[in-house]
Amino acid sequence: MTFLAPLFSPRSVAVLGVSRNPAKLGHRLLKNVLDYGFPGSVHPVNPSGEPILGLPTVAKVADLPSDIDLALVSLPSPEVLPAVKALAARQVRVAVILSSGFGEVDAEGQALQAELRIAAAESGMRLVGPNCMGVYSKPGKLNGTYFWDLPRTAGGISVVSQSGAYGGLIIRHLGSLGLGLSKFLSIGNQVDLEIADLLDDLADDPETTLIAAFIESVRDGKRFVEAACRATERKPVVVLKGGRTEAGRRAAGSHTGALAGTFEVYQAAFRHSGIVACRETEEFFDAVQCLAIGKRRPGGRGVAIVTVSGGPSVIAADTAEAVGLSVPAMPAPVRQRLGKLLPSFAALGNPVDLTPQVDPANIAEAARLVLSQDEIAGAVAINVGLDLPEFADGLIQASRSSGKPLVACAVDVPGVVEKFKAAGVPIYATPERAVRAYRALTLTARERESREPQTAPPRVPAALRRLLETGRGPLPYDAARRLLAAYGIPFCPEGRAGSSAEALKVASRLGFPVVVKAERPGLLHKTEAGAVRVDIRTPGEVQAACREMTKRLGPGPFLVQQQVKRGVELLMGGKRDPTFGPVVVCGTGGILAEALGDISLRLAPLSLEGAREMLKEGLKGRLLQGVRGMPPCDPAPLMEILLAVSRLLTDHPRILELDLNPVIASGKNALAVDALLTRSGRIGQFARSRCPPSAGGLAPRRTPESLPARPALPGGAGARPHGPSHTLGPTSTDQAQRASDGPSRPTRGRAAPPGGSCTRRRSPSAHFGRTGRRACWSRYPGGCRPRSPEVRRGVWGRTERACLERNPSPGVPRTGESGSTPESSPSSAGTRWPHPGRRPLSPWQRGRAAQPEGFP
Repeated sequence: MTFLAPLFSPRSVAVLGVSRNPAKLGHRLLKNVLDYGFPGSVHPVNPSGEPILGLPTVAKVADLPSDIDLALVSLPSPEVLPAVKALAARQVRVAVILSSGFGEVDAEGQALQAELRIAAAESGMRLVGPNCMGVYSKPGKLNGTYFWDLPRTAGGISVVSQSGAYGGLIIRHLGSLGLGLSKFLSIGNQVDLEIADLLDDLADDPETTLIAAFIESVRDGKRFVEAACRATERKPVVVLKGGRTEAGRRAAGSHTGALAGTFEVYQAAFRHSGIVACRETEEFFDAVQCLAIGKRRPGGRGVAIVTVSGGPSVIAADTAEAVGLSVPAMPAPVRQRLGKLLPSFAALGNPVDLTPQVDPANIAEAARLVLSQDEIAGAVAINVGLDLPEFADGLIQASRSSGKPLVACAVDVPGVVEKFKAAGVPIYATPERAVRAYRALTLTARERESREPQTAPPRVPAALRRLLETGRGPLPYDAARRLLAAYGIPFCPEGRAGSSAEALKVASRLGFPVVVKAERPGLLHKTEAGAVRVDIRTPGEVQAACREMTKRLGPGPFLVQQQVKRGVELLMGGKRDPTFGPVVVCGTGGILAEALGDISLRLAPLSLEGAREMLKEGLKGRLLQGVRGMPPCDPAPLMEILLAVSRLLTDHPRILELDLNPVIASGKNALAVDALLTRSGRIGQFARSRCPPSAGGLAPRRTPESLPARPALPGGAGARPHGPSHTLGPTSTDQAQRASDGPSRPTRGRAAPPGGSCTRRRSPSAHFGRTGRRACWSRYPGGCRPRSPEVRRGVWGRTERACLERNPSPGVPRTGESGSTPESSPSSAGTRWPHPGRRPLSPWQRGRAAQPEGFP
């Protein structure tokens, strides 16, 4: 049984905010619970204490019986926090807060939402919402939502939505198609339970065969990717991401930052996880339908388009290539055999147009011939207006005999539609929709890219490492080049000059033609500033270029480079996304990089297959194959550069952005001619540990097998108990191995030995769940005491981490509290901090305290 059994299969439900007025949402909520036949006990709460809908009520939460599984909270927002605390005191396991007026409204609502998070953390109770539409479970016969017309058809689709209204739209569409719904959860503001928790839970749910999700944002990108990878190994996951336009938030410091926007990074994360990502509502609904109905998966990208309607088949072929499918032509022997079965004017390539004059007796053999080809992994059948049952029968037989999937576009052909439906063939009203739905099948069948074996980081000089790790902003070009060269990224021959005379000497040594660039602090984009002169062929041109740049930009050093011969200019680099961590970027480069917008993104660490795929995508893929008389470029050196960028971002968490623009590829060579490396003022989110390094290592995480079983639910189901001493979040044995970059949730471990380093540890009073509460031991002489709840909230940003600090005296307040100096604190008389006037923070604590509001 999954860890969210109290949510989806509760034995008892409390409903708060119940009203006798049928127009009130609280009345509708209770009525929905009763109308859908919930078999467990129901406990309405109403201040009057009078019966409602035939059920006795209690006047207050304190009168509820203890150990209730699920509470549905439909109260005004000011009343929610006291109710949640009262529910926690009654040992309620999960509370779904349907009320609005929290973090989605204003700062006051955000503060109230933070209080909810703390209340849940201290009690061990899990929270869903607030600002959500509730929970539905067909197996549990529970409708704990405001929706009164949910489909009652049994099925395997489970829906998770951050938007309640959009969740209702999904459910209504599934009902119109006759598709059964297993579970639905509207997660709203994700104060506690988030999308990753649901993916983890539904991955283990035997009653769920497909997960459909509407996502607006993800708090913990790394954990989301881990949960999604685990889920997609077992069942399809289809996602529609809301909020695609992020131009106003994009970084302007580099081409990489400008091109790798938030939505593009989400798309890379979805691809990495094996998720079927959709851009529009119609595409999302069609993909869900196709994956729910279609049972076969294609073994490749080649698709056959078989039709009796010529025009729509052309549109289908165009759409197939546009979405990354291939439409391979039929081999000559196959065309000859098809020619004997079809009219002389039939199209025998691909699309295969049988024509309306086809002999119905020959359709099955023609379809079998087409689908028997190795290059063909499946078929899209198109029939507009010719209601020929043999057309459907022939395609269905060919699909079954070959084991290859079939998707159909059928319009004004009721007999054909009926046969396709009976055979479980997804049907769509336009050829574009049919092809895009078929593409969803290919995405779920794609093999996951294997990870490259981790190698030891190359040796970086100590001075260069200090410069990288202590500064912030752009790294000086000469230092950036040395670091990149240490990772094997090749650069063109060059030399640095402090004057025009030295520039002339360097140019003479390199050999003409050369390129002269002005090196000035803060000069990020040299072309825009007029700080680049190319194709310099004489000593006089070198001196003239230096004089002109000095006059306009002031005195300073120059960079003289050997001019690289003509080739394909690429942008290569990466960025550290605040949600998902390091991302590798590759695109068409040069001065038109941002204008063209031709980029490919992958999450780091990058695989060899991932690097190869990046170079094949978009305009750059066609350029690398050779255009306008240029020879094709060998992808091997370019792949090595991309892999080096991936290793660099993974090894050095302070690198915020890396921009190699351009990398010039020609034949078997690839050289970088410019680089911009920007450092962050803090350690990257995913490369740092959640606590300072521990000499003793990590204590193993508790696994489901190590936890006691919860009393059995009706039907023999069981679940782990919920409370302060139990982690309610999803666990797996492999998660205990996340010692390299910090686990997404801390583990129960040892206290720090005297004078020792910090170990990850849970405080006895803190519940960690998935809201990010942490407890920490810090290195200070003397005893330890916990931070007060007042200080715990807000010090570390939105996650409210708890910290147990080693203080010189048990009563001394901490940095950030009022009067946190030894002189002003009555309890610290005679005590001195290591630094006068203020107790110092460790480097790790300084980095955490400096996080901007909203940083996960």
